[in-house]
Amino acid sequence: MLTADTALGLDAVDGTLKAVLLARRGRKVELLRTWRLPYAQEPDIAAGRRLALRRFVEQARPGAWPRIVVSADDRGHFSQTYLIPSMVAARIDEMVSYEILNALAIPEEELIRRHHVRKGVVECQVHAVALDKRSVNACAAELRELKMPFDELQPPGYALASFVEHEMPLGRDRVLLGVGELSTELVLLREDGLWTRHLPLGLAHEPDESDLAARLQAEVEAAVSYLLPPDRLFRPADVVLTEEGALSPALTGALRKAFGVPVTRFDGLPRIAVGRKANLGDQTTAQALSMGRAYGLALMGLGLGRFHCPPLISDTRRRSARRLPLAAASLVLSAAGLTFVGQLASARVDALNEALPPTLAAEIKGNIAQRNRLAAQEAQLSASLSTVDSLVARRGAALAMRPVLARLARLAEERGDDVLHVVSVWLAPPDGRRMGRLEISLEASGRFDELLPQRMNTVMAGFDRTWVLNGPVRDPSVQLSRWDMEVELP
Repeated sequence: MLTADTALGLDAVDGTLKAVLLARRGRKVELLRTWRLPYAQEPDIAAGRRLALRRFVEQARPGAWPRIVVSADDRGHFSQTYLIPSMVAARIDEMVSYEILNALAIPEEELIRRHHVRKGVVECQVHAVALDKRSVNACAAELRELKMPFDELQPPGYALASFVEHEMPLGRDRVLLGVGELSTELVLLREDGLWTRHLPLGLAHEPDESDLAARLQAEVEAAVSYLLPPDRLFRPADVVLTEEGALSPALTGALRKAFGVPVTRFDGLPRIAVGRKANLGDQTTAQALSMGRAYGLALMGLGLGRFHCPPLISDTRRRSARRLPLAAASLVLSAAGLTFVGQLASARVDALNEALPPTLAAEIKGNIAQRNRLAAQEAQLSASLSTVDSLVARRGAALAMRPVLARLARLAEERGDDVLHVVSVWLAPPDGRRMGRLEISLEASGRFDELLPQRMNTVMAGFDRTWVLNGPVRDPSVQLSRWDMEVELP
């Protein structure tokens, strides 16, 4: 039975549909099933690929549980690893976007760009990739049309590198070649990153193995010159050969001669367990082992991919479909639990009512009512106390007004027949956060416009608080001037 701990990797980009079903058992990974459906010999390659996908859907019937990761069409893609000092994520996003758009000179809306940051001690590796949006969307649309479910579309080069590093980690420079019938996936792998390239060159294009090896060696040299920084030497320790090319001993020997380094092929899986119940279909063991990209895609689905890449496209509906049965089961269990707790509480209440004598029950109810009354009285007393405290604070401020008004009374005695009267008095008492403030508005005859500030200084002499007199503002309708006075109170 397939569960959430299973993942299916599907690769159909090089002339042969290859699929691998893996399961995670604690720290171990187990191979459950493999499929292989060639279509490179079909007259119409696109129609052959669709037929192979349709046949796979009929045979596999994966359902909702395994996480399905499919290789995207990466023809003409851009791949690069940047070594940068640590910086905030937003700056990295800006840098990656600028570098990719500057290198490709293609409008941003025509690309799907993804990157992953692998943090190091001194500097970070930023693995970036950009693919043609129309090709990737067309790949996803084809899968949906054929009713082939999928969770993610991933770059096949990242999948191939993840598989090789999972099974045969080396820690030195190496070349990975996934040579299929119609195309080749090239990966340059170093300790400080990886670089990938899609080559429209496969076994079907060059029947002579020596010529094919020479062309692949030239393509690798061109990729090293174009993709890698010129100040860092690339000295591969070996060439890792997978896919259909790994089934050809003649190509293996030709590549060893062309590159001058050992050529590594998989004759077993060091870390993926192949149990007795593993179903290889009608394949030979060698064919089942030459599926590097499919194994890497399945490892990505299990969360074990050594080289991470955010999904190019993901289908959230499958994630929701998996959660629905779990949510329904949780809801049923929660409802059952609540029902049980409710019944248990009701039974306890009935038992307590039966155990208490009638007089004690009435006494308890009376005590509860009395407690509620006392709580209401306490709330009323607290409100009254707050009112009294407020009045006490205002009384102190009101008393502080008296010296100011007394001094203004002296000024009023000197006005003679002229108009000088108080229009309004506004008191803002202190509230613990600010000083009290007294605001007085005066109206005076225009004759006081020049004399009033001097007289105010005389009557306020010796007052130990800050005060300010603003004015005059003339009111032509009544031939009076308006003065505003602000006094700081304790």
